[in-house]
Amino acid sequence: MKMKFKDHDLLELRKSKYDDGHIAIAAVYDSDKSGFEILTVEAPDFNFPFDEVAIKTWGRAKEMLETLFDTGLFEDTGKRARSSEKGVVTELWSITKRNLAKLPDIPNK
Repeated sequence: MKMKFKDHDLLELRKSKYDDGHIAIAAVYDSDKSGFEILTVEAPDFNFPFDEVAIKTWGRAKEMLETLFDTGLFEDTGKRARSSEKGVVTELWSITKRNLAKLPDIPNK
C-alpha cells in the first residue's frame, strides 16, 4: 500500500512478525526507498491478541501515525500498553487478516 507523507514522495507499508508471533509494520519512504521506519514495537509485558499491533508513539513513527491510521487498514482499540522498549506507552490497533494481506512482506536480508 502506497501513500503520500509530508515531504516524502512515497510511503509504502510492509509487514513482518516479531519472534513472539505479533505483527510488525514498517514504512519505506522516498522514491529511492532510502527511508525506513519501524512503526510497531514488541510489547512482551502485555498480553494482547495477534490481530493487534503495538504502535510506536515516539520519534519519527509518531509523525506518521495520522497517515498510517488514515489508510483505513487499522482500528484503534483504545487499549494502551507500556513498552519495555524505552518504557513508553504504545497504542494497540487492530488489523484484519484481509487488510494484513494487502501489505507486502519486509524482504529478508
